[in-house]
Parts: sequence; structure tokens; C-alpha cells
Amino acid sequence: MLGFAKLPDHALAVVARVVDTDEEFRARVAIGAGEEEVGRAGFVYLTRPDGWEAELEALSEKAGAAAQAVVAEQEERQARRRLRGAEDARRQAEEALAEARAALARAEKEAEAERRRRKELETRLAKAERAVAAAAKREEKRAPAPDPVEVEDAAGAAAIAAAAGAVSRASAAVGGAADALRAVETALAEAAAALAPPAPAPPRPARPPISAVPARPAAPATARPAGRQPAPLPPAVFEDSLEAAEHLVRVPGVIVLVDGYNVGLYAWDNLPVSAIRQRLVDAVAELAARTGAEVHVVFDGAEGMEAIPRVGGGRSLVRVRFSAPDEEADDVIIGLARSLPLDRPVVVATNDRRVQDAVRRLGARTLSSGQFLGALGRAR
Repeated sequence: MLGFAKLPDHALAVVARVVDTDEEFRARVAIGAGEEEVGRAGFVYLTRPDGWEAELEALSEKAGAAAQAVVAEQEERQARRRLRGAEDARRQAEEALAEARAALARAEKEAEAERRRRKELETRLAKAERAVAAAAKREEKRAPAPDPVEVEDAAGAAAIAAAAGAVSRASAAVGGAADALRAVETALAEAAAALAPPAPAPPRPARPPISAVPARPAAPATARPAGRQPAPLPPAVFEDSLEAAEHLVRVPGVIVLVDGYNVGLYAWDNLPVSAIRQRLVDAVAELAARTGAEVHVVFDGAEGMEAIPRVGGGRSLVRVRFSAPDEEADDVIIGLARSLPLDRPVVVATNDRRVQDAVRRLGARTLSSGQFLGALGRAR
């Protein structure tokens, strides 16, 4: 029985019933199943010493408490990240508001200067018009030439139109600055709303952290590097289809980056964490052996958890790594997508929107967790 690497999902219920009810069969299985292979809970269930039910229940409660702690830690980390983002947005909005107010003050000052100049020119224009009228009367009476000062004032009439245009432009600038100020104030209000505590969401499985050799820290996502191009899809194949997933994992030279807990919990959220890890690693090893794809599985890591899962078939093409305690697997995956050779096509399997957006900017293709499980032959 222990020689089976895989069992179809429909067979699991039958196996569980046989192991539970057939004492002879259970005893034969227990002969070859040490505690290190099946864990303390599995060993107690097989051998059934005195008080085994109480011990099994205690182990289950302990595992549940550990999972709850991991979920709480993950949600707290995500909340802190959202808070930092909202605070950055508020700071940027406040800076933009200050700039808009300064621009509005400058525009109002320029408009005031133009109004004064216009008033002065209007006064000179009125004086010039009177001088022109007096000059016309003198011309009719062949009177002496007008005073040169009056002629100079008449020349100022030509500047009135230009002054009026300048005042109109200044008024438009004041209006534009006011519109900008209102837009920035709206952005500031939205940022303040983002800082408010989010409404409670229904509980959902989180990716528990696991310890291992810390992976290399990842840098923030930037623009797509020159030369990285997404792997092409065949005609009439849509990006979110199973056909796209099966095609992309077979592209020559492809490197597949797997968000371990995002995919594992999507498929097997009813299993213990260690079983999820092992089952996912076994599945990607089969994929690597079948397609020749190079696969990197990245898990969140933390002190005190189990070691790296065993890799079955496709051993040379599968890499398992864990993030450092102070970073997330998301950032490790983004860093890998940035640092891998530009001539190798990259595919990232995750449902995390932040990771999807970042790696697309780096020239990678993305698969949802459901698509990737379909390519593994383990549709949810």
C-alpha cells in the first residue's frame, strides 16, 4: 500500500474505510509504516495503542490551532501592507494638493496683476480717445498739431486688446488650478477612506509559512526588461483556457514558477499543510518528467516548520524553495521572474492579482491556480 505514489480521489474513501474496519489489513500496513513516514497522527491511527483516540483528537486540535495562528499572521501581514499603501497614497495626495494650492496662489497673483494693468490701460485708452476726438476737431478747423503726449496716449489703445487677452488667459489659469485643487481633494478623501479599517471578510484558507533555506530576496517589480517576450499562444486559444495551460507548460525551454500555497490550498484545502506540500511537489515532478519543463515551487517560510518535501520523478527539473521569515513568497516569485535569463519563456501559476500584474510587466505568462491544476491532471 505504501508503494502507491498516487491514489485517485475516488479511491481515497474506499482506502480509508478498509484501513479503519479491517484490523488484519491495518496491522499489515502498520508493519511497514514508521512514525517518520506517516507522522505521529497516522502512526497512532494505524497502531491504535491505549488511549489512541484521545491522543489523535489532541493532535488534531493542536494542528488546527497552529493553522489558525498562521492564518491570523498572514491576514495581519496583508492588512499592514494595505495600510502602508493607503498611507503612501494619502501622502502623495497631500503633496499634490500642496502643489495645486501653490499653483492656484500664483495664478491668482498673476490675474490680479493683469487686472491692474488692464485698468491702467483702460484709463489711458479713454484719455487717448478724448485726445483723438480733440485732434479730429482741430483738423477740421485746421487747428495746430496736437500735443505729442496726447498722441503717445492714443498709441496705448493698441495695447488694450493684448491686455484683455492676457487677463482672459490668467482667468482660465485660475479656473484650471481650481479644478486641479478639487481633483486632488477628491483623491485625498479616497485615500483617507482607504485608511479606514476594512469590513470583516469571511474566513478563507491562507498559505501557512514553512521554514527552509531562505530564498534570495526579491526587488520590487519594474518595467518589462528589454528582450523578454511572452510565450505565444496558438491561434484561437484563449489565455484563460485549459488548452493555453497545456500548451504553455510544453513550450521548449519554459520555466514554470508556482505559488506553492496559492495552488496547493486551492486544490487540497482539507489536507494538512505538509501533505499539501508533498502532494503539490509530486504533481509538478510528474509534469516536469512528462513535458521537460523546469519548475520552481515557492512556499512561504517560517522558523520551526517541516523541511523541504521529497521530490519524485523529474527530480533534476524541479526546484523547491522557501521565502525568508521577513519576506513573502510573492516577492520571491517576482524576483525570479526578473532575474531568469531573458531568452527563456516564463510562466507563473497563481491566483494572486499582485503577482500576476507584476510578472506580466516582466514579460511572463500567467496561469490561474485552476488552469495549472488542469495541466497537472488534478482539476479541482
